[in-house]
Amino acid sequence: MHLRRVMAVAALSACAAPSAPRMAPPAAGDYHGWNAFETSNALCRLVVVPDLGGRVMSYRCDDHEYLWNNPALAGRLFPQEEHRPWKNYGGSKVWPAPVEMARRSMTS
Repeated sequence: MHLRRVMAVAALSACAAPSAPRMAPPAAGDYHGWNAFETSNALCRLVVVPDLGGRVMSYRCDDHEYLWNNPALAGRLFPQEEHRPWKNYGGSKVWPAPVEMARRSMTS
């Protein structure tokens, strides 16, 4: 398994562990021009952008950002008909179904 993925899983586990400091209630704010919600504790910071389908745009632990963001699309939103070709905002998309199901629905 890729070392960076292992480190991300370990960091996420540390934030979710019963002994980890509690996460703060989500607070509304701005993230690179998008409306966002942020939560954090003494170890980690998580930013979610609802306008991008609930995409996690930032996951930071110990001053290390684990997610890449596309600076060319920062703060930009597109109408549904302009989403082809796919826009790579970066971050991490939370798929509500297996990825194969999502790919089939995007190609049909």
